[in-house]
Amino acid sequence: MLGGKLVFTQDFLFLSPTTATGILVGGSANGRLAWKGASGKTLKAIRMRAWRVFNMCFPQAQYNPPPDAAFEHTQRVTVN
Repeated sequence: MLGGKLVFTQDFLFLSPTTATGILVGGSANGRLAWKGASGKTLKAIRMRAWRVFNMCFPQAQYNPPPDAAFEHTQRVTVN
């Protein structure tokens, strides 16, 4: 404990932002809406922008994720 708060003593990899949020708040929460970048934009908004940029740069990829899909490096795209 540090200043009355629990502190991770080593790096920990969470498989989703929602899991990380749930651990940190001690309950259920949508990680895509709870996490925000330095600009104040939600993780969901940042990811949607990344998909739009990806599709502009690689239109042949035909990648259209669902609106609230996880942005994972394991997702596959089809490039013709």
